[in-house]
Amino acid sequence: MLNRRHLRIKVLQALYSWFQGSDGEYGKAEKELMRNIERIYDLYVLYLLVLVDMQLMAENKIEDGKKKKLPTKADLEPNMKFVENKILCLLRDNKSLQAEAHKRKLSWASEQDMLKKIFNELRTSEEYAKYMTDPGRSFEEGQDFIMAFFKDKIAN
Repeated sequence: MLNRRHLRIKVLQALYSWFQGSDGEYGKAEKELMRNIERIYDLYVLYLLVLVDMQLMAENKIEDGKKKKLPTKADLEPNMKFVENKILCLLRDNKSLQAEAHKRKLSWASEQDMLKKIFNELRTSEEYAKYMTDPGRSFEEGQDFIMAFFKDKIAN
């Protein structure tokens, strides 16, 4: 996830900052650059956590549908394909990801509005409808869908 584009941006930002400050301390500039590169890893962990949070939002939406006073057949028998996506389940159950997020104090808890917006965009997308109606539940199919979702909705 640490790609060349992110590194180039951080290096140019550090160089610009160093030239603007003109204090001549290379050590200070290098420390700042390394701190910014470390924050890219935080972004990587947050990207993975947003996928887990999307799965949790889908689970909550299904539970809310079942608790309605007058639930429809779709509410009582929901399509669980997204919630049971193997990639999302692996991320949700990954202890090292959870530990890293806890250690770095990273979460999307304060950004619930943005998560809801992304989730609604996902649910209304054509790719999601196609994915949910397809009866296959293979690992590769789930992986392809998550990658497409990530590229279209998250990374942009």
